[in-house]
Amino acid sequence: AFYLLSAVGICASSSEARRQIKGGAARLEGEKLTDPNQEFASAAELEGKVLQLGKKTFRRLTA
Repeated sequence: AFYLLSAVGICASSSEARRQIKGGAARLEGEKLTDPNQEFASAAELEGKVLQLGKKTFRRLTA
């Protein structure tokens, strides 16, 4: 999950992404991401979902 945050440009680095997830600031479709090492089955699984960091930063995921 941490790579997803850094790959879409929400976080500047992977370590920042890990800290944000551990701090409870990251959400995917409103569900809090709790495990920085969580893996997703495919890009199609994430297509069209909304990734949120904090209160004001949102990104819609596209393949």
